[in-house]
Amino acid sequence: MAGLHVVRRGLPAALASILIAACTPPPPTAALPELAAPQGPTRHVLQLVAASWPGGNASLLCVLELNAERIALAGTSKDGLSLFNLSYDGENLVLDKNPLLPDTVDPRAIVADMQLIYWPVAALQYRLPPGWHLQTGATRRELFQGEEKIAEIVYLSSEVDWPRHAELANLRYGYRLSIDTLSYELVSE
Repeated sequence: MAGLHVVRRGLPAALASILIAACTPPPPTAALPELAAPQGPTRHVLQLVAASWPGGNASLLCVLELNAERIALAGTSKDGLSLFNLSYDGENLVLDKNPLLPDTVDPRAIVADMQLIYWPVAALQYRLPPGWHLQTGATRRELFQGEEKIAEIVYLSSEVDWPRHAELANLRYGYRLSIDTLSYELVSE
């Protein structure tokens, strides 16, 4: 029983708060874009995701394994506590969440944000709900619902295949993500 108490204390309240703030589903009147299909080439990526919102901030490590058939994303606290594991093959989603995370925490929102930042625009456009669209420039992307800007991504590095440093501002839900790629490995197939 003492071990469980230590594990509960190991999950920082700030981390739970950010995940709630960043991953709470939108109101029923607003549609979230569906997850896009997995994209090749095969990659292994380790990222530090720092989030901030009014009144707080937190960070987590994300390990992403990606190929043309599957997306696998694992999230851990900086202390190594497993928060979630998600696998998606374009049709079926398998999710394993730490029971200490509230039900409102949805790792699919983290994947959707990652896809908004990194997936090719063509792969995202057709998955957007009616009335939503993307605008792109050399160092930025913007997501709109009608005329309302929902999110803005700024690329802080110039790598073509996978920008190592990016920031996402979700204007609707009031949070920011700063993503630093710590390790990026292309895997030959």
